[in-house]
Amino acid sequence: MTAFLVEICVKGPTDMLWANWLDDIEIIPLGVGEFLLRAVFVDQPGLHGLLNRVHDGNLYLVSLQVKPINL
Repeated sequence: MTAFLVEICVKGPTDMLWANWLDDIEIIPLGVGEFLLRAVFVDQPGLHGLLNRVHDGNLYLVSLQVKPINL
């Protein structure tokens, strides 16, 4: 099965309270107000859901990388 690793760099609030609604997304602090969100998805709707949450959380999208992986 082919899946994809998604890494999204965002800018947002420095407190991690908003992180509770990101489910099983790995959150890596990068610096002042920047975070890397990392997750594996098997379909596009999952990715779209994460992007919607980034938008709803009023986070600024800095970059997005998608890498295919084999499960």
